[in-house]
Amino acid sequence: MKQFQIDSFDAVNNFLFEIYSRSEKIFDPALDIKDLKDNEGNLVFTESESAWLDGVLNEYFIYCVLNDLNIDTLTAIAQCDF
Repeated sequence: MKQFQIDSFDAVNNFLFEIYSRSEKIFDPALDIKDLKDNEGNLVFTESESAWLDGVLNEYFIYCVLNDLNIDTLTAIAQCDF
């Protein structure tokens, strides 16, 4: 699993891209990462990965708020890259 530090627009995009590429589907940041399943119905992340990614997701939300970025817009942009 890649390590992420959410401190730039590119970091946000890379984080979302990693989620999309692992799950092979669009990720809604409002959903719980631990419940994310792939196209075959398997959980995408282990419990420890999910717990860690929840922390990264919190950094993502904070970065967006502090930088006046729209979370839905960033998510849509990342989806286009996928």
